[in-house]
Amino acid sequence: MIELLGWFGTILYLANHAYLSISKAHSKPLYFGANALAAACLVFSSLALLSWQAVFNNFFWFVISALLLLQVDLKRLPVSPRVFYVLFSLLLIYLLVDLLRFHELNASTLSWSSVLCFGMAYLLMSSQKISVLQYLYWNIYAAIAFLPQLWLDQNIAVFALELCWAAISIFGVCRRHLAPDAH
Repeated sequence: MIELLGWFGTILYLANHAYLSISKAHSKPLYFGANALAAACLVFSSLALLSWQAVFNNFFWFVISALLLLQVDLKRLPVSPRVFYVLFSLLLIYLLVDLLRFHELNASTLSWSSVLCFGMAYLLMSSQKISVLQYLYWNIYAAIAFLPQLWLDQNIAVFALELCWAAISIFGVCRRHLAPDAH
């Protein structure tokens, strides 16, 4: 039953992300409501697998989506793209030092960079502090960076989600570059 819940969350997330990537004007209540439901499903299925990065990532998405459904004005939060870029840069420096020291990439640290990237990009896009295009670019990195840890955790539903999420994000970026009025 928990595995089916995870797959339902995966399919719902993907349909919703495709909706955002394709539509010229998306319905915010529909988008945030579907994200909240998908996130809740994946929190429970990832908890069962002890896939902590996926739990944290989806819990954060659930909270942001729920706040937006309650019409909380996230624009007033004192979070800026600059804060995100500094935190992300620090994590990348840590990854580089780890790589130089141990001659291998730490899947756990890489996936935590993905969690930070997914969460902050979603928060910044939802509060209209970055564009949908910027959001899609960050999602490409975040989805790909998440894959090694999800594979190690055997969190196959979220692994499949991230593979498709990256593809949809790439499609959305290409679509927006080919049709700039589709923002």
